[in-house]
Amino acid sequence: MSVARINMVDWRSEELFVEKTKNTASTMRQSFPNAEIMLRIKTTPTSVVAISIYPSQEKADDARAELDKRMADYGDAVKDHWFLEGEVISAHINEEWVKNSIKR
Repeated sequence: MSVARINMVDWRSEELFVEKTKNTASTMRQSFPNAEIMLRIKTTPTSVVAISIYPSQEKADDARAELDKRMADYGDAVKDHWFLEGEVISAHINEEWVKNSIKR
């Protein structure tokens, strides 16, 4: 059973958002090695929604420990944070989108 986790983080300012997350794209794979899919969506100048898919609840729980560590490191720079989690019941990924549209 694949497990999806949706995280929302709202930062106290645009500057803190940029400063605290500037290396996230380059470290996601090593920090969350069990993620099958990871997407980060900037929803406002100060907020991001992240969607991660894991192959099992156990792997999702392992990733949660890393996320908790990161959130503790961010401290007061974060204004709000919440997450949802659930079983993936359907998925579609367009291969052309994967090849052409994601910034690497």
